[in-house]
Amino acid sequence: MLAAPLLLGRRLRDDPDWVVLSRPVQVLALASAAALAVFASGIAGPYNGVVQRIAVTLALTAEILLAGRMITLPMPGSPARPAPHPAKGRQSTGAAESAAPRPAPVPRRGTAADRHGLPVAVPMTACYVRFCS
Repeated sequence: MLAAPLLLGRRLRDDPDWVVLSRPVQVLALASAAALAVFASGIAGPYNGVVQRIAVTLALTAEILLAGRMITLPMPGSPARPAPHPAKGRQSTGAAESAAPRPAPVPRRGTAADRHGLPVAVPMTACYVRFCS
């Protein structure tokens, strides 16, 4: 619950579709680890139950962010995928780009698990295997 988000956060930095979640996933995993360390040390005393629930909630929030991003990503190779950003230094007039016809949106089929070849209930270890192998 802690190692997978940390490793995924590091790996996600290299993927432009996932770079947005790299830092939040790492921060949530580190905060969860810190809360677990406080829980294990017994510093919080009578509030250990609350600290433990906070630690688990932070780790699960990282997984929820990853799952939400997986659902919102278009299928690889689909026309719904955003076009790459124009090169720096290129001046856009806007007239030529807006005059070009845009393709009709393609309806997305299946669930995010289908689009990414993962089972419906994706455990964090499956995400780790998918992105870190």
